[in-house]
Amino acid sequence: MTIFPQHPGVELGKRIQVSGMNLSEFARSINVSPSRISELVAGKRALSIDSAYKIAQAFETPVSYWMRMQMEYEIFAKELAEANTKI
Repeated sequence: MTIFPQHPGVELGKRIQVSGMNLSEFARSINVSPSRISELVAGKRALSIDSAYKIAQAFETPVSYWMRMQMEYEIFAKELAEANTKI
């Protein structure tokens, strides 16, 4: 059984919810556009180093925590895509 790594937006959405803020409030608190946070949480945008840095500061986590999630997600997605082209 293969476990698909989660997009970092899934974790971000959970943390924002626990914080009691909505997406727009959180976006404003870290000086990014609400659409960027919304797209991240929906898994429609890759996490940039700039966003990872701001999110890490907000939640007092290492930047590497967020970037590692993004990297693992992208690697698995690429491997899955490659495997599907061989079918």
